[in-house]
Amino acid sequence: ASLKQKRKSKKPHIVREKAEAKKPTASPYQWSLIRPLLWEKLPFLVLSTASSVITYMAQQKAGAVSSLQSIPLSARIGNALVSYCGYMGKMVWPEKLAILYPHPGIVPPWQILGAALFLAISTFLILRVSRRVPYLTVGWLWYLGTLVPVIGIVQVGLQGMADRYTYVPLIGLFIMSVWGVPDLLKKWRYKKVTLAVLSLLILAVLAIGTWRQVRYWQSSFTLFERTLEVTSNNYVMHSELGNILKAQGKLEEAISHYTKALRINPNYAYGHNNLGTVLQEQGRFTEAASHYAEALRINKNYADAHNNMGIVLQEQGSFQEAARHYGEAIRLRPDYEKAHINLGETFAAQGKYDEAMDSYSKALRINPDLIKIHYNMGTILLSQGKLEESIAHFREAIRIKPDYVKAHSNLGSALLLSGRKEEAIAHFREALRYEPDHKIVQENLKRALNPQKKTE
Repeated sequence: ASLKQKRKSKKPHIVREKAEAKKPTASPYQWSLIRPLLWEKLPFLVLSTASSVITYMAQQKAGAVSSLQSIPLSARIGNALVSYCGYMGKMVWPEKLAILYPHPGIVPPWQILGAALFLAISTFLILRVSRRVPYLTVGWLWYLGTLVPVIGIVQVGLQGMADRYTYVPLIGLFIMSVWGVPDLLKKWRYKKVTLAVLSLLILAVLAIGTWRQVRYWQSSFTLFERTLEVTSNNYVMHSELGNILKAQGKLEEAISHYTKALRINPNYAYGHNNLGTVLQEQGRFTEAASHYAEALRINKNYADAHNNMGIVLQEQGSFQEAARHYGEAIRLRPDYEKAHINLGETFAAQGKYDEAMDSYSKALRINPDLIKIHYNMGTILLSQGKLEESIAHFREAIRIKPDYVKAHSNLGSALLLSGRKEEAIAHFREALRYEPDHKIVQENLKRALNPQKKTE
């Protein structure tokens, strides 16, 4: 009887335990659990959105945002899909790294299809096991999500891919690796030894790769040359190499690289402008003007091309046309110092001194330490008999450049005309200290020392 009673007393407990076992557990995806997680991230979302809008506006103002006419949406989507896979490949095997990977334009359909299938299947499989291995979902979605702003749907710049864009996204793949590899080896008897050896091997390979890569960063020239070696149709790098060679005075080599850039992309306005500057430096003004005109045909809002076209026209004596181009450059970029200076010189060459003074004044508001402009303004004011104003500008030029012989000479002349003979003599002598054989200064000093004696 007691045994029967004992069995009866156990039944309610067994039933209750079974009922509790069948009772569904709380889902981790309940809104009450998700809501606080969303709220805590809202400030970061707001800041990210604001930063994205500001960045886009700044890039658009700088002309870096590509139009749908230059790179169609279909080409952007295709390149984005392939880039997702390309970045993963670079992470696993960081070979042929480059400072710029040019946008490929139309990507082969088989590459787009392959990349799309890989991403879709990977996403499906990872989400299927999300409850069992949630770190895979976190890492994968991190990688996919943080690449969205820079994947090229909104195309900023000329690149198809950029290694710098992966600094944050690759954290997601590292999360998957750091949690995933130990999980795979958790039943392995020699797990710790295997992980240690594997880590050392990876570090050794990466160290060797880093050592090799750093050698290409010795200078801009070696870096750009390496980029041309590991990429194709890289017109931007040809143009940049041309800029370096031009700065070194190797004009023919610079022309060769600019020409290669334009052969790859005839509509590269920057390349036309750069080639024009070298031709202009060689005195080939007609050829230079044709390249500036082509740059402006491609991009009518190219301020540098307007300014350079103005310089060529000014050299050819077409002052009014030159002034028009300088004015357009200033309209596009109001703080364009060189354009204000060039416009002032064009007006001065035509005898329009009031307009020249206005342009020079605007240039000085942008940069108060423009030596030549202080000298030019002083010279104009001296010719107009405005001695005190001219003296002020000559003094400022000398303050910036104490050995400016012409400024000392003209300041001496202005001081002599204003009756300050001793001070004028001091500046004439200072000019001769820097340039003893300067004939004009010698004559001015003689005139100051012997005011009654006439000199030829």
